[in-house]
Amino acid sequence: MSTMMRGPHVIARGITLNRPFSAKFEERTESRWLDWIRPQTAKGEYLRDRNGRIRQDYAMSVLLGRPARFGYLVDPTRGVCTVMDHGRRTYFQVSFRAPTVEGVEGTPSGAELREIEGMECYRVPLSGTYPGQWPEEIWFCPELNHVVFERSVAGPQYLWRLFDVRHGDPDEEMFQPPRTYLLRSPR
Repeated sequence: MSTMMRGPHVIARGITLNRPFSAKFEERTESRWLDWIRPQTAKGEYLRDRNGRIRQDYAMSVLLGRPARFGYLVDPTRGVCTVMDHGRRTYFQVSFRAPTVEGVEGTPSGAELREIEGMECYRVPLSGTYPGQWPEEIWFCPELNHVVFERSVAGPQYLWRLFDVRHGDPDEEMFQPPRTYLLRSPR
């Protein structure tokens, strides 16, 4: 049995407008199979433009074969999610109902604060969580309106973090599938 946490686990409510950024991320999990434990890593880039569109590209280690390379584009203004398989150079799209509420502002009073990547972040209070199924430590950055760090140490170990954060709009072309990719239907 393997463990996949795929962060971040706390998402800002609604569409986050006018807070564009790009950053790198890494995710480390441990995978259990029979009696041995194998660490897995995913690295990539996370982009958000001023209209709330998101792009996340992954390169993941896998148990057998080549590393998996995939990504997704989320366009809440159109209600379309595009899933890209970079290895096969294909993509598919699915519709979703986009939220209509703007993201939450500010830091809760009395919150534990820490500077991460040069930005003030607060620790998200967690209650009623299950060890190994939810991170025990989550840090949220109001400036980005986004999680910047998650960690779980009880049960399977897990870490997700943003780093090398750059403010400003990413290139418009990054929010479209590459022109050379083929559209396929979702399975």
